[in-house]
Amino acid sequence: MHLPDEETAGRRLLVSLAFGLAQGEPSPKDVADRLSMTVAAHTQEETQLLSIAADYSEWIGPDDLPGREHDLQAAAHTLAASTDLAPAPSYQVCGVTD
Repeated sequence: MHLPDEETAGRRLLVSLAFGLAQGEPSPKDVADRLSMTVAAHTQEETQLLSIAADYSEWIGPDDLPGREHDLQAAAHTLAASTDLAPAPSYQVCGVTD
């Protein structure tokens, strides 16, 4: 089995989270929590999702939360529809999908 390089693995993680969010799982907060700024972005759509996720935090006020979640979900849909990368496979370890 050939493992992708770190950059490709990071981009595939980003795409996987975008596909998941576009399909309603995981939550926007979970996606924002799982993304790190070390994930590589090569397209405008990848950069947009990372930018929105980076701005998302638990300190967002309740009035701003729906708008931020909508923006994150919209960016995920756009990335999922435009990417040529396949999502990374999902692995189940000790009953937890990661």
